Amino acid sequence: MKYVSVDDADAPADIAEFLRSARVVIFRSNLTDTRSLIAHLEREGIGYREITMGMGSGVERDRFHRLRDWTDWPLLPQVFVDGAFVGGAEEALESITDAR
Repeated sequence: MKYVSVDDADAPADIAEFLRSARVVIFRSNLTDTRSLIAHLEREGIGYREITMGMGSGVERDRFHRLRDWTDWPLLPQVFVDGAFVGGAEEALESITDAR
């Protein structure tokens, strides 16, 4: 994992657009279990957006590959808080809890 942010010059434009749409942005697949993270965000009243990347779509596979290459994180979910990559669901829970 490397630190990346929406403000990076090499941020993919379509991904950066998503990152500006909510405080927490979660990139997931149709099979990704984000229930614990979503429940926590809703309990805390934190705005979030889920972006589902269906791997059956060539466009979404391409987007996932660009996201993976940018973050150096091989799996979904990939979670961004305030435009910065924090990791997966567990890392996001820690990051959000620490930010309080």
